[in-house]
Amino acid sequence: MADIVGTRARLVWAVQLSVIALVLLWTVPTFGLLVSSFRDRDQISSSGWWQSLIAAEQNEIFRSALPETQEETADGFVLRGNIFGEGSGEVV
Repeated sequence: MADIVGTRARLVWAVQLSVIALVLLWTVPTFGLLVSSFRDRDQISSSGWWQSLIAAEQNEIFRSALPETQEETADGFVLRGNIFGEGSGEVV
């Protein structure tokens, strides 16, 4: 009986590890919902909540002119214009 005192049964360790796993399985999605509640609809649909925890670049996407405005040249077709605005070169 003296050597049993002070040792833990393996079942106790298994129970504690399973409780830790269940806590993590419950906490991670709950934290994800909390983070997602502070984001707008576009951010939620374009990236996951885990990507909002680090700084990211924002890519601006612009469209060129309509295909009807293209000009045919000897080398091919050319679309002319400035997607940034009236000759400014800066994003409008």
